[in-house]
Amino acid sequence: GRLCATMKLYRLLRTDSCHKTSDYVTGTVYEVSDTHGAYVAVDDIFSGRIPQKELIRKVEVGEILRLRVSRVLEDGKLELSLREPGYLQIHMDCDTILKALAEAPSKSLPYNDSSSPEALRERFNMSKNSFKRAVGHLMKEKKIELSDDGIHLL
Repeated sequence: GRLCATMKLYRLLRTDSCHKTSDYVTGTVYEVSDTHGAYVAVDDIFSGRIPQKELIRKVEVGEILRLRVSRVLEDGKLELSLREPGYLQIHMDCDTILKALAEAPSKSLPYNDSSSPEALRERFNMSKNSFKRAVGHLMKEKKIELSDDGIHLL
């Protein structure tokens, strides 16, 4: 059940990748940290990391992921994301919230600006910032209403 003869991959991975911001890459998760995120071997050669704030779902060691390069650090390491850029992701996030509201018996859900990031990540697979951005967008379009007890479909 091990990925290779050693699990100490960090020092073996290169930092001279030709990948740039917004490129899509394939990577294998080789370590998951509760504080730092997930460490990924991009193309099984280069050093990459999905920061904790970008982990919108649980990832497992050995899992192969399609990721977006969110930035290239000065030392050549890649910072990665499971999500699309914000301007593209907002429409998917809005659809996720609208679908959840439509499926709710009362057309309401008990989530709002004061909901915990963990609760939002668990229910919608999005960060608190993404949730707030999508809710704001839906409110401007007059599709939902936000109150102290949650969000409501109009």
